[in-house]
Amino acid sequence: MKHFQKNPRQITEKEMDQLKKDLKELGDLGGFVHDVGTDEIISGNMRSEAIPGILSGELKPVIVKQYDKPNKQGTVAVGFIEFEGEQFKYRQVKWTESKRNRANIRANLAGGYWDFDLIANEWNLYELIDFGMDEDFYRDWKSQVGALGVMLESENIQEIDAPELKDGDRTPFRQVTFTLHDEQWEEVQKAVSKAKEQGGAESAVNENTNGNALAFIAQRFNRGRC
Repeated sequence: MKHFQKNPRQITEKEMDQLKKDLKELGDLGGFVHDVGTDEIISGNMRSEAIPGILSGELKPVIVKQYDKPNKQGTVAVGFIEFEGEQFKYRQVKWTESKRNRANIRANLAGGYWDFDLIANEWNLYELIDFGMDEDFYRDWKSQVGALGVMLESENIQEIDAPELKDGDRTPFRQVTFTLHDEQWEEVQKAVSKAKEQGGAESAVNENTNGNALAFIAQRFNRGRC
């Protein structure tokens, strides 16, 4: 196995230490974590809303392994919940109130941070919108990312612009901001994606694949090939 090469989610050393501590003391908080002592879902509350039958008890978990006593993470059983032919991880625990509180907060904290340079170079922003990136993400984007230097103005997405390049980083690069209508933005994104597919993402003088793709489009237009 290896890391997904376009994974934009990174983690600091401090967050990694916390993740190791969580795994050691609380176990994996992914999927459904159900405290059988209080009959509460500690992790997976929103998923339990999305999958009908869990809260009503109509959809029963399938237990694969049961322990005679809680293990080091407080686990007493593991299994899965089956819904529409898919299996979703399920774990039963017996925790103290303090541990339940901590596990719930840790499960809901999105550890790590966005690698905005990687997003700008490797991801199509139009696709990210479709994937569900919300306004909080765009506020972070606005404050940190260079990306295409494009500014969106629509009902759901506020202005997205790029911070100024520092003087020491500017030469020989230029940073440009455009204002586009939604329909124009969609066409630009399609063109950039197509340019990348045709090899326009690579350049010997620039590491920014979006910038390279725009230059590739401009070169073809200037040469009368568009």
